[in-house]
Amino acid sequence: MILIVARYDMRHADRAAMIELICEVAPKTRAEPGCLAFHFGWDAEALDRLHLFECWADRTAIEAHFTTPHFHAFMDRYATFAKQNVRRERFEAAAAEPFQPPR
Repeated sequence: MILIVARYDMRHADRAAMIELICEVAPKTRAEPGCLAFHFGWDAEALDRLHLFECWADRTAIEAHFTTPHFHAFMDRYATFAKQNVRRERFEAAAAEPFQPPR
């Protein structure tokens, strides 16, 4: 299982356009074979910081994602936004299971 965790500090003026872009690409990405999760969210403490979380069944699935037209359209439009402090990390996990934190 491949996990992608990313953080983007966006320019406030690009926020509405980024939301529109996310709304276009997210359903297409979630419908891809091997996509287990695909979520974006804004940081409650840094209002122009965007977080991305993706979970893919394996490397084959995420590599196929990188070839899709909607991924390329996303990257082309995303490239026009001003960004700072971009951080992207990829993790590999052996398994996933339900989790309940202790009280």
